[in-house]
Amino acid sequence: MKKTSPLISIIIPFYNSEKYIARCLDSVVNQTLKDIEIICVNDGSTDGSLNILEEYSVKDNRIKTINQKKSGVSSARNAGFKISTGEFVYFLDSDDFIHKNLLEITYHFAEKYSADMVCFDYQDFVNENGIKLKTSGIDIKKTDFIISNNPLTLFETGRKFKIHSYSWLRIIRKKTFENIGFPEEMSRFSDLAYSLFLMRKRPKTVVIDEKLCYYRKNKQGLSATADAEKKIYNFSKIFDAVLELYEDASQNDIKRIKTVIFRRLKEMLKDILKMQDAAKQKELFTKLGKLLERLKEKKMFTLPSFSFSNIRWFIRLNNIKTD
Repeated sequence: MKKTSPLISIIIPFYNSEKYIARCLDSVVNQTLKDIEIICVNDGSTDGSLNILEEYSVKDNRIKTINQKKSGVSSARNAGFKISTGEFVYFLDSDDFIHKNLLEITYHFAEKYSADMVCFDYQDFVNENGIKLKTSGIDIKKTDFIISNNPLTLFETGRKFKIHSYSWLRIIRKKTFENIGFPEEMSRFSDLAYSLFLMRKRPKTVVIDEKLCYYRKNKQGLSATADAEKKIYNFSKIFDAVLELYEDASQNDIKRIKTVIFRRLKEMLKDILKMQDAAKQKELFTKLGKLLERLKEKKMFTLPSFSFSNIRWFIRLNNIKTD
């Protein structure tokens, strides 16, 4: 008998995740939806992560492993997506974990409403012992949801049904998004770029009011200075691609894109304001100013000349707070 494709492919990139990967895998292998494949992409780990994964692979033949030299999470996600055979795809970070019904619930809504994307919410935590996990099953019949044919209108809004930029808060139909990948040259904002690329296709989308992913907040990262530099550099790289993609979009869509862009600009400015090194702070203000000038050229914003000297005015005008 010919083997049918799995309903959902779960793609888990990992790099030196020995502290958390077992918790992540437990939440995946114990999903109530069983017809799945689990693709784990080892992005050049040097700790015991791979050994832990191999222990799980012996017990569960749904797990596949890809090994690659360290190339970043976007490259790892793309590698997993390329070999995935599921009707739908779900990306999960190796230091997070998910509710046992996540795949069953999202697949139910995708199939019932012929959706290309099903989105949901998350709960963040620092210490797993400090959160109240929803261990009981979720009644699909009582799950509140909405359907949209233009998910950009729900993107990063303050509404009850909100679509986040995080890639681990949605399942997507592989066939619909086959030619869209994560930008591998970016170490920041790749989720944002990928989300905007997906939504430009205006996929039929179901957004459900359930927190189905548990996001670990205390992740190791770059220093504040290095992170601010990378954000400015990477944001400028996706800027032109996003604007070109939405060049002929409706005025409402363009307005939404402006809101998303400005939110990221505020985040970068707040990062710079927190720096202790005055010389570095001034250098990054100058770089951010050049980015703002490009935004003016593209008529995304109407702003007077941005410079280090008028930064206080810019902060007051845009109600930017650093606390």
